[in-house]
Amino acid sequence: MCQNGSECVEGVCECLPGYFGEDCEYYDPCSVIICENGGTCDDWDGECHCLEGYEGTNCELEEREKFVGSYLGYGYRDCWPPFSDGAESGVPFSIEPHATDITKVWVHFDGQVFVAEIEGAELFMYNQAGTANYNYSGIANTYDDSLYISIHKYYFDYDCNFQLKAAYQ
Repeated sequence: MCQNGSECVEGVCECLPGYFGEDCEYYDPCSVIICENGGTCDDWDGECHCLEGYEGTNCELEEREKFVGSYLGYGYRDCWPPFSDGAESGVPFSIEPHATDITKVWVHFDGQVFVAEIEGAELFMYNQAGTANYNYSGIANTYDDSLYISIHKYYFDYDCNFQLKAAYQ
């Protein structure tokens, strides 16, 4: 007797996609799923497991694409010594794909260019030297179609934190 919604045609079960066996009693979820970009299908639940740098139901998306773009940031800066605290309005910065590593992007900020690593929904800029002996580090994440970025700029007795919410330009 044909199972799982299959039809009997001239005494033979015609199985729906993913089902097999004489009576269509077995199911292979991966037979109807195509995992892209080197992802693999889990035979148990039929979900794609993506390689590092990819995401999406079928591993069809590059994780870094959600960060790439030109932005204007709005928020505040908190600096020590406190000669430059205050609101920030229209701070330009951009994020571009790294040329050779899908798990990284280039962040252009404050006239500098930094490499940032992608870890899930976040970017991490680890301690990197800029010009004029300033060091930079930071973190960014996406939420509600906005990019939130926190950048720490420091040098000996100068310490400044930028907290920005950015919208695409």
